[in-house]
Amino acid sequence: DFNACMDSDHDSWPICVGHFGIGNMNENGQGLLEFCTYHNLYVTNTFFANKPSHKASWRHPRSHHWHQLNLIIT
Repeated sequence: DFNACMDSDHDSWPICVGHFGIGNMNENGQGLLEFCTYHNLYVTNTFFANKPSHKASWRHPRSHHWHQLNLIIT
């Protein structure tokens, strides 16, 4: 469990991140992307265009912002 948050920064991480991530990058997200780059892995749920409610696994009760807590890496 990485507790990683990542955005859709495809320009910085073109190998492992698609154009459709949600959220903001944190330190654990940075570490996870370094790990994925080193091992030629992909965060596959960032490569598909879906509604935020279909990509995200949690919605904040007050702000109603969607958060992508589960990442699928292959």
